[in-house]
Amino acid sequence: MELNEIISLIITFIVGGGLTTLITLPFIRRKAKNEADSSHMEVVQKIIDEYQDLYTQLKTSYEEREQLIKERLSILEKRYKLQQTEIKDNTKIILELRSEIAEIKKLKVSECSECKFMTGCEKYEYLNK
Repeated sequence: MELNEIISLIITFIVGGGLTTLITLPFIRRKAKNEADSSHMEVVQKIIDEYQDLYTQLKTSYEEREQLIKERLSILEKRYKLQQTEIKDNTKIILELRSEIAEIKKLKVSECSECKFMTGCEKYEYLNK
């Protein structure tokens, strides 16, 4: 209730409008209460709007992070598969080299079986170290 309304009511009551004042006072109080409630509701609505905006931002941020994680996981899975094939290929090469080394160790004769020379051959010099 505004100060002007209160002063007006007091003057009206003193001057002789006592009955009118008694009738209008509840309406004035109700009007003041409604105004206070509406201003309170405006504040509450602003808070609700701010929380909704914050929720939307957080949801968007979460979705972006989730998409980034999925992309990175996909890249890691591709790298893993590539490394697995490389490991298989390298394992085959190692097995082949082991069998070649075993054959070379069996040779250990005075000359290399491939080039038929005893000097200048890397395999022959490696075996005779």
